[in-house]
Amino acid sequence: TSEVIMKVSEQLEAQIMKGMAPIIDAIIHQLKERVEIENHRPGRIQKIIASEKDLHAIKQELNRFISSSKERLLIEDAILIISEEAKNDIGLKPIVEDIIRAGKLYHDKLNKEVSEIVVHETLQEWLEISDETLQGIYTLGSQFYERHEIKKAIALFTLLTLLNNFIFEPWLALGMAYREEKQAFSALQALTQASLVNLQHPAPHLYAAELYLQMDPQVLQANPRELAKQTFEYCLTFLTDKDRVEYESLIVSLQNEFGGNL
Repeated sequence: TSEVIMKVSEQLEAQIMKGMAPIIDAIIHQLKERVEIENHRPGRIQKIIASEKDLHAIKQELNRFISSSKERLLIEDAILIISEEAKNDIGLKPIVEDIIRAGKLYHDKLNKEVSEIVVHETLQEWLEISDETLQGIYTLGSQFYERHEIKKAIALFTLLTLLNNFIFEPWLALGMAYREEKQAFSALQALTQASLVNLQHPAPHLYAAELYLQMDPQVLQANPRELAKQTFEYCLTFLTDKDRVEYESLIVSLQNEFGGNL
């Protein structure tokens, strides 16, 4: 009996995974489209390159990176994690159904309206993925984080940032997860994005300052201590009394690092 149950469970997981797989294609498609957009409107790439030849080279490199990067692997991991958890947690059924529906919608829209993806700000908007689905994935990622299953948390938080890069909490959570894994550079990248979404939230700045102090100057190509000091000083300009209480130990630690006179 146990073997039959296990076989049915494995079949269910495979079915769920197959149904949700198109969302991976949708995310990769959007990332590639964002590269193409830089040809048609002013953007960061055009500001830092010298010629069309450079632009072509950068696009080729980005396409290579997108197809083989750790982000793609993390997306696949995230979908697999959701599939595995959905076997035993009926509460995840609406999330699975929403992702499967979004994947089908992606293929429908891709065939009918190839250019539409460039109009929308996020993949969540384009594929009409609900806020409840994103919140459910965030909750699942947070549960893994609290259980110290950090790699699973990183995969789920990464998926969220790719579905909607304008939400603060997944970026912050991703930064904290990478910090927990002692991956300072990846943590800084996520915390930087979090600070761009919510410039006056103290957490990204305070943890970034802490991480700068751990970084190799050659990796940063800058003075880590000076970056940490500047980041911390900027954060102090908008800290509220509530912030000072919530992040007291980190603030005191950074103040001690810089002589206690900030």
